[in-house]
Amino acid sequence: MDTITFTLNNNTYKTTRETLSKSKLFNEIEHNTIDIYSMFGTIISNEAFENILEHLRGNNLQDQYVNEKCILIDGDKIIKFDIGGQHFDIAESILMKSKFFEALISSYDGTERIFIDRNPKKFNEILKYLINDKCIINPDCHQDLDYYNIQYSQNILKYKTTTLSSPGTDTSIPISPMSIL
Repeated sequence: MDTITFTLNNNTYKTTRETLSKSKLFNEIEHNTIDIYSMFGTIISNEAFENILEHLRGNNLQDQYVNEKCILIDGDKIIKFDIGGQHFDIAESILMKSKFFEALISSYDGTERIFIDRNPKKFNEILKYLINDKCIINPDCHQDLDYYNIQYSQNILKYKTTTLSSPGTDTSIPISPMSIL
């Protein structure tokens, strides 16, 4: 059995060449020892790499690691962003769900980070939505969804529930901003 050893952040992972054959990126590895950091820099965490290996072994992939899956298994091109000062390294296929990003990265040469002057926390929410369009996100992100030209349904926006109570009663009615309209 031909085994491959990966190192990442002082951790060692072993798998077989057969398991790696399911990955476009790892399918043609010639060496038996690979340092993940030297291949990708800081874009992958130990938890993400462990989940990718488990996925290659036939287990379910957790949503939060879809970006890494697109890069490590599907061999996607990595697009580097600076959103409001925070760095994001994102698989091209995830971004292609938005006409804004599709146009932006059509001439991307990979030499510099693409700077977008937007809120990085909201962008992170939007990235979750691009990965899983059933994800519920903060309603404060609707302007950013529009800015990035991402089609969405109002159902994906989560609203905080507040409680309305009448003075002198112990009856409370949960309401959301939508029920006030």
